[in-house]
Amino acid sequence: MKGLKVKNIKTIILIITVILCITTYNIYDNNRIKIIEQNIKINNLPQSFNNFTILQITDLHGKHFGENQKKLIEKINSIDYDIIAITGDIKNKHEDNIDAFLDMINGIKNKENIFFVMGNGDDEKFKEEIKNSGCNMLEKPYEFKRGNDSLWINEFVLKQPFDKNGVKIGLSHIPIESNLGYDLVLSGHYHGGQYRIPFYGALFVPNINGNCFLPKQSEVSGLVKRDGYIEYISKGLGSSCDIKALEFRLFNTPELNVIKLVN
Repeated sequence: MKGLKVKNIKTIILIITVILCITTYNIYDNNRIKIIEQNIKINNLPQSFNNFTILQITDLHGKHFGENQKKLIEKINSIDYDIIAITGDIKNKHEDNIDAFLDMINGIKNKENIFFVMGNGDDEKFKEEIKNSGCNMLEKPYEFKRGNDSLWINEFVLKQPFDKNGVKIGLSHIPIESNLGYDLVLSGHYHGGQYRIPFYGALFVPNINGNCFLPKQSEVSGLVKRDGYIEYISKGLGSSCDIKALEFRLFNTPELNVIKLVN
């Protein structure tokens, strides 16, 4: 009996140690940022837009990375890009402000071309603050001209085909499996599966058809080839949950995405 008790104590100590190690690592991991670089081949991309670079930021959810977003701002300002594409969910559902987002925007050096689409967790009442911060809300398509070549940035809207001459980039918060004339769609929303298991991946994503458990891992994040176009799904930066105590990412490092168009 005594040996059995000792064994039980050792097991309990081991379990507590593992939990403490995972918790410590996860606190560290939730507060660092990876820069993920991705070259995307676009058919018939004009040479004038070869290496056109998009910094995608998504799903901040009110997350702070250091005082006044110092760590996040330093990461962003270390990147060379042509435009920033912000694909929504900047607000934390438990707070009635967008201070974390505004701190980030205020610290960015290259703010010449920042494009923004709302996420399902964003509040319409903050639209004017977002506009005043220097973001283009994409209320109409935006055209980049280089010589005779055009590259369009537009908000992806379901059931609204986009027919323009040139390269067409759509911004959508929620991944959408629908070909509406775009060459590339950038999205977020899934967080890469907020809770992930090492060597397996996402346990759950809230997709357009409802909650999806044990999703197809190749379509949770990164480059996804759709019918006639390409979609890039970012894991994003923050986390969201109705229960605030569960508002964290598990084995899922926050990320910024640097997307380079190549021919």
